[in-house]
Amino acid sequence: MSLDELNDFQSILNKNRYFLINSFLSSTYNRETALFFSGAPNYPIDCQIQSVLFEIEIKVLSSSQFIRRPFGDVTRFSDFGAAEDETLFMINSLFQLIDITYDLNQNVWIIKLALIDEDDTRLHITHVYLAVKNSHLSSRIIKTCDLLKDDSRLDLAKLFLKNLLNGLDPHDALIPACYVALGWIALSESKNLLAIKYQNKALAIYDKLDVNDYKDLIAMSYDCLATVCTQSNEYDNALIYYANAFAIAHDCITVDRGTVHNEYHSVVLVKIARTLKIQSKFLLAWDICKSLIRNNLTQNLYIQPELRIFNSIAAAGCENISICDPTVMSDNLSKCKLWKEYLDYTLIDILEFFNIIADGYALLGNSLLNQYTCIMYKQDKNELFTNYYNIAVDCFKKRSEILVGYAPNNYSHIITCYKNIAYLSEKMLQFDQSIEYYSKAADWFLDKPNDFMNTFDVCYKKVAHIFALKEDIEKQIEAYKKIVKRQRLHRSLLNTELSLADLIFNDFLKKPSTKLAANDKRYVIVIDLYKKAIDNLPIDNEQKTMKYCFEQIAIIQGRQNNPVVSDEWLDQIIDNYQTTSNKQDKIRCNLFYCYKEMLKFFESQSCSPGEAWCFVAQNYIFREDFCVFYQIACLYCKKKEYHLASEWCKKAIEVTKFIGLAEESLVRSIAYHYKEVNDIKTGIQFYLDCIEILNCTDKTEADIVAYWYKEIAILNEDINDYEGAIEYYLKAISFFEDQCNIGDKSRIDNGLYKINALFNSYTNIANIYKNKKNDIVLADKYFDFSMKFYQHCVDQAFGKLFLFVSASSGAFTIKLLD
Repeated sequence: MSLDELNDFQSILNKNRYFLINSFLSSTYNRETALFFSGAPNYPIDCQIQSVLFEIEIKVLSSSQFIRRPFGDVTRFSDFGAAEDETLFMINSLFQLIDITYDLNQNVWIIKLALIDEDDTRLHITHVYLAVKNSHLSSRIIKTCDLLKDDSRLDLAKLFLKNLLNGLDPHDALIPACYVALGWIALSESKNLLAIKYQNKALAIYDKLDVNDYKDLIAMSYDCLATVCTQSNEYDNALIYYANAFAIAHDCITVDRGTVHNEYHSVVLVKIARTLKIQSKFLLAWDICKSLIRNNLTQNLYIQPELRIFNSIAAAGCENISICDPTVMSDNLSKCKLWKEYLDYTLIDILEFFNIIADGYALLGNSLLNQYTCIMYKQDKNELFTNYYNIAVDCFKKRSEILVGYAPNNYSHIITCYKNIAYLSEKMLQFDQSIEYYSKAADWFLDKPNDFMNTFDVCYKKVAHIFALKEDIEKQIEAYKKIVKRQRLHRSLLNTELSLADLIFNDFLKKPSTKLAANDKRYVIVIDLYKKAIDNLPIDNEQKTMKYCFEQIAIIQGRQNNPVVSDEWLDQIIDNYQTTSNKQDKIRCNLFYCYKEMLKFFESQSCSPGEAWCFVAQNYIFREDFCVFYQIACLYCKKKEYHLASEWCKKAIEVTKFIGLAEESLVRSIAYHYKEVNDIKTGIQFYLDCIEILNCTDKTEADIVAYWYKEIAILNEDINDYEGAIEYYLKAISFFEDQCNIGDKSRIDNGLYKINALFNSYTNIANIYKNKKNDIVLADKYFDFSMKFYQHCVDQAFGKLFLFVSASSGAFTIKLLD
């Protein structure tokens, strides 16, 4: 098989995986025989010709399978007999492609197939297949073209039809079917005049034939002509053509997607109703829609459920409407109003059809809501824009009223309507209506299960924010109180004042978008709530919660630009934490000490205490393991004031006794700067100061110290201090050796970087003795150490390690085998 043919199979695998064999297919039960015929292993993978072996799986569940496309053992008819062990498959047998793999040992592609019974109703292709199989030959032609069109192969469909026309007898009854198909293809390409020409040709021929034999095809032609008229806004003519189609073929369904542009408009009656709706003839359109639903036509294979038929008629003329383009906003507004008017008309039968009518309002409301959301920040809220808003809001109101009246247990949809109304009203600055509907959405859950508490809270937080926009502080606080009151009904709240203070602080005051004056009343309210919370603390939780309240008050005082009072509260926090032996409390004490220093730093940078606290609260309040001194050091690094950066970095290490990846990277950056400016000794001293301050106590810190010693050794080499380099390489080795005891793959993965660091430290010492000190004995000694260490690692790692030498640099690296 050629590479091109093999690629064709790969494309089938990536698509629908089904294909037909258009000839008899000979196969064998004997794998060796098949491999012989494939030419394996004579064609390597880079050859233009490839060996291919098909493995076919056949599952026979009953005797009725594979009747249309049989297969069988034909060994006794073969010239080669048992040697070939042949099975023959019928022409046009259907297969599913399962997998494609390559066997490196035998140089052969393995293509796994499964034989498919074309009548198996479990296959997703069956319904499409049945549409072709159960129709007469003329309809099959049209369906075949439809399938090609669906696969974006219009050119192939047109070529198929033209070749068919050229090969048929001029009086063949298949000719008009070709014209019908060509007409629909022309319509799909927006070539309306050509579509009319082809359909008129088809109808002229059908006039001379027996109408009863070609009802569905004649209906297709009228259907196409009606669609052309609809696109040209010639609705009266469209209705005439649709009526002709219905009159001649009301008892049959036109071939499904091959004759229409949209799968759920496939009934002529639906199209008549859609046209009547566009003409504002609501009575006739609604009567047809009701008859379709009542007659249970939706059970038919080619007609969609009743809701989709209803929405198809209601939305007629409004497909792909856009309110984003100012040039068509006015025209599209008229279409949306017509859609809404039709929905309002259907309310005359609300008792029978409340469910689909409510969903119809949802479709229009949501289609406007989605576009409204996209452009609300780009468009001025002009009159047109307001009209769209009014239509959307009215749809959600109508839907909610219907559901409350007829399906009150449909909580989620009712609340969604309320929230959509509130959201749109908020964006249109209609705050009173927004508050009304957010409140209705929340209050709906007052007596509902606890599962809905989050929706209640979200809605009243929205209400609180809107009152904040209206600068009605008292009502904003009342909204927050309702949330806490609801929480008390369903949770065990230790302290109501504390819960309310936290809610206001976290939901409003702390947010970066909140811009308040220093004397804002809400600051005072929250501070008073925290103070009351301290007074009402339960004994068993007093110490912990008191510390927390102190912190919150200090932050708020800082944001009020009140540094003196804030500093006093900070001192209380620090004193409070210093009395405990808890490790986390001590870290938090250090953190607040850092905050005090941070405030001084911002003050030196001409920032107000309020700005400083905003920065601190937003970035570090919840990160106890990260000292803000590091941030100051980073700021000085950015300003290229490395001396100050190194001092603040050492302060941070002193306070936290902690080094993470970000902090270690900062230390390296500062040291690297000193190397760049040829002040290597200062860089070495900086590393030594950090090591002395850190005074490592755990494994992570030991790792870092070991690397720093290795970096000091490298810096000493740069200034030709080889004794110093050897000294610090040996110190690094002493830290690394205890941590390179490996015994399984996970430990190898985690410790490989340490293994390399230790191995390189040995080899670097050896190179110094060999190249700089001319001491071959000691050089050999440390090379021997490095290789013994490498062998030790290999032994413990079960041969999973190997030594890699770079061709460009000659550097050694220990790597892990997959």
